[in-house]
Amino acid sequence: MKKYLIFTAVLVFSFQCVFSNTSRNKTFSGRIISVNGSELIVKKGKTEKTFVINENTKIYDENGDIISSDLIWIDKIVKITYNRKSKEIVEIQIIKRLIKESTESTEIKTESSSDNKAE
Repeated sequence: MKKYLIFTAVLVFSFQCVFSNTSRNKTFSGRIISVNGSELIVKKGKTEKTFVINENTKIYDENGDIISSDLIWIDKIVKITYNRKSKEIVEIQIIKRLIKESTESTEIKTESSSDNKAE
């Protein structure tokens, strides 16, 4: 009887480990409220989470192009994929830029196109 009980316990534990949906990575979306060196704090509602950026972190803009970590600023809306245990960021996808930032980039494009017409 003990053998069957132990066998059943081991079998159940094995199935749980193999078929569980727990992965190492998780996602979190929100607004960047602080960038401090390699530390990034993102807030959604009342929840604030602190993450770590490392040299392997990939950062994408709204179009899916890889960008530099220098372009990570406060108030950008992002989707972060991170390691559950270490809180290290695997990937940052910028979802939305600031309105001010968007108008500045539009003004720069307009100025450069008007410069081309003047030539």
